[in-house]
Amino acid sequence: MGMSRRADQTVSTGPGFLKSVAAYALGDFSLCLAWNGIAASLLATWIQSGVPAVAAGAVMFGGQLLTVLSDLFVGGASDLAHQRGVRYSTWVGWSAIPISAGLVATFVIPHYCEGIVRLFLAASVYGVFLFAYSCGSIPYSSMLKVLTSDPRKRVQYGSWGMAAAFVGAFAVTVGFPPLLELTSSVVASIACIAVMMTVGLICTSLGVGSLETFPPTGKKIPYRGLLLALFRDRSFARLFGTAVLFCAANSARFGALAIFAKETSGSALTCSAGFACLTLASAVGAASVSVLSRCVGLRALLAVSAVCAAVASIVFFFAGRSDFASLMAFLMVVEVFSGVMPAVCRILVASYADRFGDAVAGRVYAVWGLTGKVGSGLGALAVAICFAASPGVKGAGCAISIVPAMLLALVAILAARGGPKD
Repeated sequence: MGMSRRADQTVSTGPGFLKSVAAYALGDFSLCLAWNGIAASLLATWIQSGVPAVAAGAVMFGGQLLTVLSDLFVGGASDLAHQRGVRYSTWVGWSAIPISAGLVATFVIPHYCEGIVRLFLAASVYGVFLFAYSCGSIPYSSMLKVLTSDPRKRVQYGSWGMAAAFVGAFAVTVGFPPLLELTSSVVASIACIAVMMTVGLICTSLGVGSLETFPPTGKKIPYRGLLLALFRDRSFARLFGTAVLFCAANSARFGALAIFAKETSGSALTCSAGFACLTLASAVGAASVSVLSRCVGLRALLAVSAVCAAVASIVFFFAGRSDFASLMAFLMVVEVFSGVMPAVCRILVASYADRFGDAVAGRVYAVWGLTGKVGSGLGALAVAICFAASPGVKGAGCAISIVPAMLLALVAILAARGGPKD
């Protein structure tokens, strides 16, 4: 199941291959600039411009639900277009402009409207941004399947791509406050991020587009048939469940960290610095997949990263007895391993798409994207409920206490069994 050292050494590491890996990774970096640019300050910007806080939160929550539909739609449309000779990378390149326009518009428009019109337009432009983002992110993930059929090269693309995504999140977390101070305008700062993102996505499209392959079109597989085929496969269902639990635990862990930082330090700067450090640690973990997979295989890494997430949950259960600095030091180590899981999952999902004669990469990755949305929603909901029932970090910590953490580790170990080869 694991890849031997000798076999892995056959992977090309020449300049051409390294350039294609760098070009692919640039896409992940760019997409996270846009996504985390929204996450960094959109809610606060809307509230400051006059949008009611509850309404703003409801719009952002509704937007997440919208992305489920838009991801599924784009997955099907990009697959159909790919069968007709339109590359996934073409979607990535052309999506850069609408994503950038939507990103800037979500910050600009609420400033120039009043009353119910402000809320309606804010929701509308946010929806446009999310749809445009789906048009870039789903085909981007789908490229992993068609850039190469060599699973060893996929490890390189997937590992460094996910590492670049975490670096993009780190760049926004660290760079946005200084950029905001330099430009003295949220809109100008977001516009700078949008320009960088546009250039990055276009470079990715041009850099890897020529490498895409077009498998022969076989029997047409409708969405319903694809879903049944995927979830009847026990190994895929276990992998899906593991990813949902991991995203829930990760979301809850960061939510509890935010509460803990506020209670112990009272400093927003401290909290931001903590998030930035953890994000960078996750980038190191994702990048390490390209090396670690040579020794133990992808599925073993999956189980190890879940066990580390379980350990992190146990630490949060006792977080009230620790100080912020010692907690951060421990989590830095844990997040290195937590960065492994999303990289491993993206690579393994490509192998499930390989099992179908038709081109289904877009739809498979659209279905896979549900793990992050469902998991993140469950994690945030768990923290909110527990914090409301027992205010303080101890109450929030109960949301990700020992039992659900151990369940995550158990499911991950089960997911490491069976399924396509690494």
